[in-house]
Amino acid sequence: MSFKKFLAIGTTLVLVGGGAAYLYAKGFWGVADTPAASAKVIPDEAVMAGFISTDPQSWMKLQKFGTPELQTLVNQSLENLQAETFKDSQISYDEDLKPWLGNVMVAVLPTTSPEAVDDFNLLTVVTIKNKFSLLKFANQLKTEEKLGKTEEIDYNGLTIVETIDEGQTFYSAVLRQHLVISCHAFKL
Repeated sequence: MSFKKFLAIGTTLVLVGGGAAYLYAKGFWGVADTPAASAKVIPDEAVMAGFISTDPQSWMKLQKFGTPELQTLVNQSLENLQAETFKDSQISYDEDLKPWLGNVMVAVLPTTSPEAVDDFNLLTVVTIKNKFSLLKFANQLKTEEKLGKTEEIDYNGLTIVETIDEGQTFYSAVLRQHLVISCHAFKL
């Protein structure tokens, strides 16, 4: 092999490896999908938090417990939940969400308003398995106008998207490999 071919192959490997390392470091794939990784995004003021695994293997383990009737009831409840969640939309869990949706952590934060004693702020942190798939899904929502009115807000260099749909306001932002969603404006 000539020196030029060796140099060309070596340069190509370094560039490809560097590009892959850059994408990995930016969270485009290969993210840590653990409760500890998601908890780093949740503010210290959280009253409580829960973690939901989207790993099918974890859910299959639950099928070993209980009577056949209870197993049927649980499976039916999960199917009904999925059907109810997406009944008013054209969103498909398997096609639109599953490619990018990782595990989910939900946290309850205290209210920011002294008048609303019983009010709480629910913060959802979703691990992004694949940012390319999330971007594709987000662009699909924009072009099909499935979102309500949206506005981008710049907060200290972070883009927060405010969405108003059917009278409800939601805020979302991408923090490295996590999608953070809240019905109240959040400060990071």
